[in-house]
Amino acid sequence: MAVKPGQRGAGQESTSLSVDEEAARRRLVERVTDDELQRVLAWHTNVDADNLRFGAMLIDANRPVADVVDHLLTELDLPLWPDPT
Repeated sequence: MAVKPGQRGAGQESTSLSVDEEAARRRLVERVTDDELQRVLAWHTNVDADNLRFGAMLIDANRPVADVVDHLLTELDLPLWPDPT
């Protein structure tokens, strides 16, 4: 499923960091067995649709970490930097 920035499921009760299959494979290939990788990728096929159905807001986590954090904080209406006072 293609992720649109800030895409929200009904109710938006949770947030889900979403990556495409290539990124999931790249991040896991050297950390898990081939069998585990295949199970994760099979699960990954429907994870965004499932999360939307259960009310999650999808955040595109294919981008650099700093961009993902900024997007997440903005979508949740939280300050990007703590107030020093």
